Amino acid sequence: MSADRSTGTVYWIDHFVVGTNDLLPWIEYAECVLGGAPRPVSGLTTESRLHRGPIFCFVDVGDCHAGAFLQQNEPLPPTRGLGTGLPRYGFFIRQEDVERQLRRLDDLGVLHAEAVRTGDLGDDGTSIVFQDPDGNQCELWAPVRMPDGAMDHATSAGVGRISHAVLESRDLRRTTDFMESFCTMQPLGSGDVRHGVLAYGLAGGGRLIFQQVEELETRTRGFTRRGGLHTALTVQADDFLPTYKRMWDALPEWDYNSRGGRPAAGEVDEAALPARTALHGSGAGRRWKELYGRGDDFYDWDTNCYHLVGGVPVEGSMAHYAGRYMEDYVADVFGKAEMGD
Repeated sequence: MSADRSTGTVYWIDHFVVGTNDLLPWIEYAECVLGGAPRPVSGLTTESRLHRGPIFCFVDVGDCHAGAFLQQNEPLPPTRGLGTGLPRYGFFIRQEDVERQLRRLDDLGVLHAEAVRTGDLGDDGTSIVFQDPDGNQCELWAPVRMPDGAMDHATSAGVGRISHAVLESRDLRRTTDFMESFCTMQPLGSGDVRHGVLAYGLAGGGRLIFQQVEELETRTRGFTRRGGLHTALTVQADDFLPTYKRMWDALPEWDYNSRGGRPAAGEVDEAALPARTALHGSGAGRRWKELYGRGDDFYDWDTNCYHLVGGVPVEGSMAHYAGRYMEDYVADVFGKAEMGD
């Protein structure tokens, strides 16, 4: 795969979505532990139920957001244990706040590890690993060097933006080829990065990290088995369409959910599928598919699912940005036949 380095620079992780077996306890966790502000729960209308629409909620956290989708096909598997499962998502906290955060987690009854000073994943700082009510792995990350903007809109709990995501890879060379072909990021190649880990630094702040695994967990696998799980990456708004165009030129389209319904359990071996693009299940994603015949979700070789968010710099800096989502781009191009128009 050839890389066009002029577009596609990733600045932040805008949001992520995990699965849940019970949405209300997850929302309470996000409010109390993260200090997040929940948006209205989606998917609770009669119309959405008739169409088997997803039930989910997003929670605003420190200039970004996190979401959980109720798993309706089968429950999430039991956790492999604190700090051992993937994916894992982190949030920035301040170095001087580590001890207070430990006490707060104790007071809330959250299962967590002790604070550990580390540089194993491409950055130096202090990590507190914990898990949510569904056993999804989480982390509070206090870096030695805080990125500009990471804590400017921290929650009342002292939690800032998303600091990193740790995802699975069965072949780090293949992952390197994929990510560097479509998403311009800076590899973190210091001697502190342990064997079996590929870490990228994001241009605004934070990291996208891949950990070598032999077998994929089902908390990673795509939409045939798990509903809604993904990681959203922020690029500059003007890079949004050119980056997708580069993907569409190089990757096949996966049309399974464009034909109506999901494959039956076991019908598709997600782990054997190639990197690809696919329909995002939102109304805007469906409209985009109608306009251009391609989806705005993209999957790597290890079933990790992503989509892009366009960022408009605030005061000339991507330390803060105004997010532009697919519905904004659909509105821009509605009725236009060519990508260049």
